[in-house]
Amino acid sequence: MEDFYLHASSTLISRLRDVVRSFPPQLQYYHKSRWSLNPGFSASDKNAEDAFLVARIHLDVLQCHFLMQRLLVSQAYDGQKLFDTAQETMEVILSIWSNRDQLQKFYFAFDWIASSPYQLL
Repeated sequence: MEDFYLHASSTLISRLRDVVRSFPPQLQYYHKSRWSLNPGFSASDKNAEDAFLVARIHLDVLQCHFLMQRLLVSQAYDGQKLFDTAQETMEVILSIWSNRDQLQKFYFAFDWIASSPYQLL
């Protein structure tokens, strides 16, 4: 039965990676280059909205990956990848928070963003 979980989870994780790789470049998440800190950058700029939406999509992908890793850990597999996924999730959330001045339009969603990846824990 353990081999079934390992094989099924590995297959799903592979498929998830393939789906993410198939995203157009505009939907790919690049932590360092996504947030432009140009001096004339305002909260109404389309770039900030795009960065926010891409970060939210990436958080959804990370949540799927987290759940698959959690399934493996529940079957006594190594938890390092689960920890790595949780850490990457926190990095994305912190990138949104540290660029919050560019995202005034989305302030209403900040509490939800910080808590939504962990609702299933």
